[in-house]
Amino acid sequence: MLPEHVKLEHLDDGVRELVVNLNRIPNVDTMTTCEGHLWFDIPAWPTKNGWAYIVVPEDGSRDDLIGRIKGFCDRRAHFNIEEHSRWDGFATYFIDGMFEDHQGEDNGGLSYEERSDIQQELYRRRAKKRKTQLLRVWRQLNDLVVDYIRENVSEDVESLPYR
Repeated sequence: MLPEHVKLEHLDDGVRELVVNLNRIPNVDTMTTCEGHLWFDIPAWPTKNGWAYIVVPEDGSRDDLIGRIKGFCDRRAHFNIEEHSRWDGFATYFIDGMFEDHQGEDNGGLSYEERSDIQQELYRRRAKKRKTQLLRVWRQLNDLVVDYIRENVSEDVESLPYR
């Protein structure tokens, strides 16, 4: 359940519905989320990947949900889900919606701030396109979660509490 102190208006627009719907599933919680951001005025960190960090019971009762999310991510080049840790009967998973690397590993060893003005502009253009893709995929992932809820929890998704 989403804690009362978490204000919906503080959640990023691009993942808000996904966060609400994940928290409608019994024994599924979100810890932190981000839709992904463009920060071109910060040369050392111009893009920030999006993510959803979720907690599910370790007992296997949500393995189908995790399997569906894994299959979903496997079919998208810039999305990934990994098990992060296990503790006290719970497993944590990190869903990552990624931008292109800006630290140089995939760009000839040049970080964003070391690139020429033209290379930086090309990166910015690619990042803007990727941001649009990330937002679309977060919505699609929300649709998958809503389908899961309808099949496994309740047809009336909107009536389920998320707090």
